[in-house]
Amino acid sequence: MNLGSGIFASHVDYPAVSYPVTLVAGDFTGDGKLDLVVGGFSGLSFLAGNGVGGFSAPVVIRSGLALNSLAAADFNHDGKLDLAMVNGSTLSNYVSVLLGNGNGTFAAPVNHTAGSQAVSVVAIDLNGDGKIDLAVASSVGVSVLLGNGNGTFQAHTDYSVCGSAGLVRAANLSGTGKLDLASMVSNTDPRLKILRTNGNGTFQPSTDYYVGNGLIGIGVGDFDGSGTQDLAITNAIPYSNTVTVVLSTPVMALSSSALKFAAQTMGTISSPKLETVSNPGRIALQLRSITITGLNATDFHKTTTCGTGLPGTTHCSISITFQPTAQGNRTANLQIVDNALAKTQTVTLSGTGR
Repeated sequence: MNLGSGIFASHVDYPAVSYPVTLVAGDFTGDGKLDLVVGGFSGLSFLAGNGVGGFSAPVVIRSGLALNSLAAADFNHDGKLDLAMVNGSTLSNYVSVLLGNGNGTFAAPVNHTAGSQAVSVVAIDLNGDGKIDLAVASSVGVSVLLGNGNGTFQAHTDYSVCGSAGLVRAANLSGTGKLDLASMVSNTDPRLKILRTNGNGTFQPSTDYYVGNGLIGIGVGDFDGSGTQDLAITNAIPYSNTVTVVLSTPVMALSSSALKFAAQTMGTISSPKLETVSNPGRIALQLRSITITGLNATDFHKTTTCGTGLPGTTHCSISITFQPTAQGNRTANLQIVDNALAKTQTVTLSGTGR
């Protein structure tokens, strides 16, 4: 029990299941007291809380299951906590949902197909529609199952992380209030995988962070007070004795990836086309340089309202004009160097001189 100031009382042990490996805390009986559901190699048990730090003897919910991961949320909006679980079988390709009865018991599990060899699950609203969704780590990467709000889920969409995902966590890494996904590949791989959200329950291709000597656990919290969530990772290589902290980075959004101009008479200047640079998050975005590069860079000209940075939830614009110096196809690149994840953003510029 927490005594305050980071000091804890001596531990109290309660029987649970054989080889317990996962648990969730929540009010599963609706009495305002936190209970525990514990999963392990022999099944699933429920321990009722007494509200003063004690728990009842375990009641077996399901037996004969070897569980890897549990998540709790109200999947069908009936005010009762439900469970999602993945088992430890290497043949498992599903996540099981057990709807809560509100008294510490649960309905029979309903299986929803996910990636093969599922090992980890999180339950949270990933697309902002008020319905709980599921993200499952498996051999195909991370599988996302959007919730229908009635305890059922849509077919899974898989996102590759270039290997079997060993764990998945959801976090607001960009400060937009929308949840990204963080995953590790295995406990012998140094890569942390970040799947940035598109805000609608879909995700961008994963980006690698090389952070340690093999990852086994991911913790989420705002460690620097920036208003965005950061990650702490435990390193699995024996005797490394380290926890790696990864602070979240700003995000840049561009209004387009290419600007194409109509045919323009040599020596004359086109009407301008605008590129909007946005910072949708809360972390300040640094704009280190904005240049036009490439084979025909002198044919394109820029003016900009962008300074050296963008505060959170603001935007600026870059105006580009085309003045061909020769006939035929003319190409260049608008290049923006910043402190966002990709470091350099590129917009393709093209036009035809006549």
